[in-house]
Amino acid sequence: CGEIVSLKMPLNDEGKSRGIAFIKYSAKEGCDKAIEFNETDYGGRMIFCSMASDNAGKGKGKDGKGKGKDGKGKGKGKEGGKGGHDNENTVFVRGLPFSTTEDGLKKDFAECGEIVSLKMPLNDEGKSRGIAFIKYSAKEGCDKAIEFNETDYGGRMIFCSMASDNAGKGKGKDGKGKGKDGKGKGKG
Repeated sequence: CGEIVSLKMPLNDEGKSRGIAFIKYSAKEGCDKAIEFNETDYGGRMIFCSMASDNAGKGKGKDGKGKGKDGKGKGKGKEGGKGGHDNENTVFVRGLPFSTTEDGLKKDFAECGEIVSLKMPLNDEGKSRGIAFIKYSAKEGCDKAIEFNETDYGGRMIFCSMASDNAGKGKGKDGKGKGKDGKGKGKG
């Protein structure tokens, strides 16, 4: 893509990549070429590339995607982070069973309207992370999908909202990221 000035790839506690990278190029042309890799396959996983400045003030979690799906920058000029995505007519679904498959989810939510794209992030074992982004061709599809908010799906309650409704939420001081009672997962 271009001459790299610096590359930062945060690691988890085990010393493995957290799935994001920040790459600084010597020229904007390098950034532009790197962003062309947005929403492409890299090592069997979809990656998302954007300018790091696109994510200013968003924080980690369900909107800023501090890691996971929207930060799969593992080289090749990946910027990581959510920025720049077109959330128009996109429904954010959370609470999905980890056994959910993309094909099954697509089949079920296609009843709401024509799906343009469906992105369901996977964990390191290839299982659902429990969230999905479903982009419909029309707002009517979104409206029907949102009717499934707080309903049972595969034995779990799912939450459906417009993807743009999640701006400013997420883990950290405001969103907590610990479930609806804010107490975590019952440790002790």
